[in-house]
Amino acid sequence: MAQIAKKTKRNHHGLLCAHEYDDVFADSINEPEATAIFANGLERAGIGRRDQKVPSVGSEDFGQFGLSGAKAAMLFLGSSPDWPRFHPPDYDFRDELIPVGIRIFSETLAACLDNS
Repeated sequence: MAQIAKKTKRNHHGLLCAHEYDDVFADSINEPEATAIFANGLERAGIGRRDQKVPSVGSEDFGQFGLSGAKAAMLFLGSSPDWPRFHPPDYDFRDELIPVGIRIFSETLAACLDNS
């Protein structure tokens, strides 16, 4: 971003361009304890887990949860690499994933209750 700012502030063809960038979104960070709770729920549900190695910017509002002090973890319920991504007009939620999501959250909640 700093390099872009330097280039756009240069005088080019007699024009001067300046801009300001303000990132209003908090970082989305999976809290380790909350991540472990989800991992336990996935294991209980018999559902595989894959850690995402590359940061994602697809959850700009999720970071707000951590600001309040909540221990939060993000779970992506993936359709498949061949399925349209979330925001394009051809996106259609795969209804057959609903029972999978219910099972994940049910087992995660049960694991929390067992440990309390």
